[in-house]
Amino acid sequence: MATQPALGDAVETERIFTPVYLKANKFCMGILAAHFALALALAPFYDTWLMMLAIGAPTILISTLMWQLIPVASLTRITIGISFQVFTALHIYQMHGLPEMHFFFFTGVTAMIIYQDINALIPGTVLIVLQHIVFALLNNVGYRIYFFQEGRVGVLKLAFHFGIAAVEVLMAGYAMHYLRGRTLSAYHEAANARRRKEALATVLSEVQNAVRELASSSRDLQSSSESLSRRAKDGMDSVQKTAASLEEMSAAMDQTAENSKLARALSQTASGLACDGSESMGQSATAMSELEIASNKVSGLVDMMNDIAFQTNILSVNAAIEAANAGEHGRSFAIVSTEVRQLAGKSADAARDARTLIEESFLKISVSATSLSRSSELLTNLASNSQKVSSTITEISDASREQASAIQEINRAIAVLDQGATEITAQTSTMLATSQNLAVISQKLGQLVAEAALD
Repeated sequence: MATQPALGDAVETERIFTPVYLKANKFCMGILAAHFALALALAPFYDTWLMMLAIGAPTILISTLMWQLIPVASLTRITIGISFQVFTALHIYQMHGLPEMHFFFFTGVTAMIIYQDINALIPGTVLIVLQHIVFALLNNVGYRIYFFQEGRVGVLKLAFHFGIAAVEVLMAGYAMHYLRGRTLSAYHEAANARRRKEALATVLSEVQNAVRELASSSRDLQSSSESLSRRAKDGMDSVQKTAASLEEMSAAMDQTAENSKLARALSQTASGLACDGSESMGQSATAMSELEIASNKVSGLVDMMNDIAFQTNILSVNAAIEAANAGEHGRSFAIVSTEVRQLAGKSADAARDARTLIEESFLKISVSATSLSRSSELLTNLASNSQKVSSTITEISDASREQASAIQEINRAIAVLDQGATEITAQTSTMLATSQNLAVISQKLGQLVAEAALD
């Protein structure tokens, strides 16, 4: 037997059993209507119209009014239970105690089981028991009430009737109790099922939201994976191009380093030649200075020769004068003095020409000395600048070697980046495939959740 669950209160119980009471009312009122129709059909047999109208009509009317006015009230169920037993007694009377009419007691009790309320069964049962006792007593004292066919009803017969009635009521009560427990259990199970369904619906709704978020996230992941894959490929291409450019740069830096070495060697050679030229120009300048001094001395000697020629000319003139004064004796001397004067004139002319040449040579020597001095300074500056250029080229060569070494390090780093970019590309391809699979799975899961929600 099902165990009756504990109730919260009377209101909750009435709310649970209201559908049961309404259905039972319709069922039992249909049976009562059949009883009233049977009473009408039995009335002609023994002319019991008056009893049928006096008892049957009010009984069906009261039950109908109670059904319509207070359908779920306990009084309505009790009234219907009593009405069953009133019609049972009426049918027994109408058939003058026919034993088969007593079976309507059992049909009434059985019909009341549908209410699942033992309280509605007890008043009708008490009424039919009292009715049997009263009618048996009246029958035994001589009143013909046509409830029993025997002239006298013994205690044993009443006890037998009451025993059968008690067994029927107990069985009906047990059935009511069992059905009531089943109804309450079914209600609570249905309530629990509703709660579980609501909880499941909530879970399914959350799962649907999660699936939608998962689908959205998978789409975002797929889009991000595709974008990352493209960027990884672009990055790998850029890394490869950068590596190629760095290799070209490294080759160029190596060539620059070699050119710097050659330029440094040429610069050092030029610096040495400039130093040698500066030294030679210094020596040339010294020689020009000495030549200038010698030219000054020669100029002095030419002046001296000019003075001598001038004095010689004066002496020759004096000699010519003396020869003229001597007459015939001084003619030969006059010829000699003339020759001497001519030689003195030629010497003076030669001295003047020599002086002119010496002055021109001196001027040229002075200009050459100045040019040599300037050239010496330029060669000295050239040597100094050559040394600076050589030092700068050395620094450039060292820097080129350091840059070449740095570029080699960058090349190695680029190689590592290239390998990493390749791995990233492979991983993004895998992640893209995974995101696509995840999108398919989330779509299938969404369909399954939608189907479960519909179920």
